[in-house]
Amino acid sequence: CRYLGHPRRCPHGRAIPVKVTCCLSR
Repeated sequence: CRYLGHPRRCPHGRAIPVKVTCCLSR
């Protein structure tokens, strides 16, 4: 699972409001 800077930039991932990030399934 990788964390990005912004959850809005995750078309095929999961947004994490708690960490304000996006977690990819890969």
